[in-house]
Amino acid sequence: MTVDLDTLVLSQSRRGYDLIEAAAVYAGRDPEDHWVFPDVVTGFGRLLNDLLHDRAQLVRYVPRIAGIAGRVGRSGWEQDQQRLQRMVDWVVRVNLPCRLAAAGFEAGRLEELPECTSEAELDRHRDALAVAGYDVRCALRGDWDSPTLPYASGAVLTASIVLSVDYGSTASREEVASWAAEAVACALNYPADGCHVERAHELLERVFQ
Repeated sequence: MTVDLDTLVLSQSRRGYDLIEAAAVYAGRDPEDHWVFPDVVTGFGRLLNDLLHDRAQLVRYVPRIAGIAGRVGRSGWEQDQQRLQRMVDWVVRVNLPCRLAAAGFEAGRLEELPECTSEAELDRHRDALAVAGYDVRCALRGDWDSPTLPYASGAVLTASIVLSVDYGSTASREEVASWAAEAVACALNYPADGCHVERAHELLERVFQ
C-alpha cells in the first residue's frame, strides 16, 4: 500500500484513510495497527481529522506524523508529555485570547503569560483564566449581545478543563488531547481572525514532530 500526497483525500475514520491511517501507510506500516504512533498523537490527530471541515489542509502533516512512527514506550511517553504541554499552552495563551478579543474582552493578561513548561506556570495560567472566566460569566448573565460570545464561553470551558487534568494517567492525557483537538478544529472551521488559523497550524507543526 502507498499514499500519494498529491491525490490523497482524507476521510472520516472507518470510511477510508484518515490522517493517522494515511501517515501509517506513508511510513510503511499497517493502517490498522493502533500502536504505530504515541497515544496523544493518535487521539489528537484522529479526532481533528473527523471534526475538520476541510481535511485537505491536514495532508501536509502526513509525512511529519509518519516520521513519528515507532516512537512508543518510555521515550514516546515523555515526548507525548511535551506535546500535551504545547496543547495546553496553545489552548490558554493563543486560542482563548483570540476568542475573548473577538467577543470584545480584554485578553492581554493571557497573551503575556510565559509558555507553559512547568507546574508553577500552570498555576499562573489558572489564575489568569479565573479572571477571564469571571468576565465571560458576567457577560453571559447580562445583556452582552455578541455573536462570538458562545465561542469565548466555549474557549473558557476548554481552558478550564485542560488546566484541571492530572496528566499522569492515560485517560487524562487522552482527554486533554481530545479537548485540544476540538479547539483546533473550531479555530480552523470558525476562526476568530486570520492569525487564529496561522497559530493553529503552528501548534500542529509542534505536535506532529
